[in-house]
Amino acid sequence: MFVRRQFGYTEFRSFHSESLMDGKFRDILDSLPEKPPRSRLAPYNELISELRRRGRTYREIKHILAEKCGIQVSVSTLHGFMGVQSRARKEPAKRRPIEPPKVSLRAVTLKPKELNATKQMKAQIDEVQRRIAGLKLRSEPGNASPAQFKYDPNEPLRVPAKTRKV
Repeated sequence: MFVRRQFGYTEFRSFHSESLMDGKFRDILDSLPEKPPRSRLAPYNELISELRRRGRTYREIKHILAEKCGIQVSVSTLHGFMGVQSRARKEPAKRRPIEPPKVSLRAVTLKPKELNATKQMKAQIDEVQRRIAGLKLRSEPGNASPAQFKYDPNEPLRVPAKTRKV
């Protein structure tokens, strides 16, 4: 099986290559002409990469390409080209199989202190539930006393003076 690279084909052999690629398919692939690079900067890829490694800015590289190679490009074109090239070079991260967490026997058995703490937590939960049940059983407060608020649509609203409870 052949894998197409930037400047030609590289043979990639696997145990399935002979069964997948019979002579007819190989002839078709060999008869196809090589595609020209999609970017006019592709022939200068190594030069641009080396200039970037040496700390040159995109503006400086633009001027070098114009003077030495006779190619006019913008700074944004250089930047975009290098971004595409760096993404093409990066290999996808390999996935590692997920291992189940290791559980020690110590984590499964409770120590006396932990057992006591668990009992205390359960007692606190029981206390909270008992208090909630008591609040639910409590009778609802009675209606407001008439002295506090009385509404008569024919009279203006008046708030009675505060009375001190004894």
